[in-house]
Amino acid sequence: AFYNENYRSYEVPLIFLEKGLNVVARFYGIWTRGIVKAIEPDVESTTA
Repeated sequence: AFYNENYRSYEVPLIFLEKGLNVVARFYGIWTRGIVKAIEPDVESTTA
């Protein structure tokens, strides 16, 4: 409920997105933790 209502306050600006960054992401409606493994030239990231 908290993150669903306040997630905009915790978004990582693209300039700070880097390999190794700990993040949370929402997959199929469930919040999960991850680490950025790579950032593609089109600014898409891969997490593990």
